Amino acid sequence: MDLVALKAELDSDPLGRGYAGMSDVEASESLNAPTREPNRDSIGGGELAAAIDFTEYVALSTAIHRQYLQLLTSADNLPVKGPLRQTLASFFPSGSTTRANIAAMLKQTGSRAQELELGFVTPSHVADARRL
Repeated sequence: MDLVALKAELDSDPLGRGYAGMSDVEASESLNAPTREPNRDSIGGGELAAAIDFTEYVALSTAIHRQYLQLLTSADNLPVKGPLRQTLASFFPSGSTTRANIAAMLKQTGSRAQELELGFVTPSHVADARRL
């Protein structure tokens, strides 16, 4: 457990959760609650394929877009941090089903503790961090 990072979260309370007024148990529960939607680091090609609306795929303006999507959907693991995230979004028009599906797929439900890469936070972790 990175107690220094945990202490920084508890002291600065950047999301305004009210850690200062919480017990150690309440603070750990707040940190572990699945209330955040951080961006995913990677997706599978099958997930990408499932997000694509067939009609919108057929309507893509260039064959190169279709070929590139075929390449991506055949991959086991696609890193979606950085340029690939924007590239995927740019293939389909704003407001399209596929673009909305991809945007939703690139998010994951998680906790604030996961978002901060703290792992599971226990009340004793909170107590230790507060004592630093």
